[in-house]
Amino acid sequence: RANLWALCSKSDSDLVEDHWQYLEKLLQGKWELLKQIASTGRAKLTLVIDSDCPRLPSIIIPPSMSTFASYLNAAIDIDHMQ
Repeated sequence: RANLWALCSKSDSDLVEDHWQYLEKLLQGKWELLKQIASTGRAKLTLVIDSDCPRLPSIIIPPSMSTFASYLNAAIDIDHMQ
């Protein structure tokens, strides 16, 4: 059984932290529910970075994102699309 959800950031930034700040607001108040759901299987937080610039932007995971992933016992998966 798999539960999949997708949240998309509307930030125009190249920084993961800016996108996470947007998504973090959407997730406020839902951490406990997500933890309950995640406890029934494996949890993975996937970041898809779609970029047309020739240089791949630096990927810096903000502390609050790693705290969220740790709370869910989730891996962080980063996919670069070009």
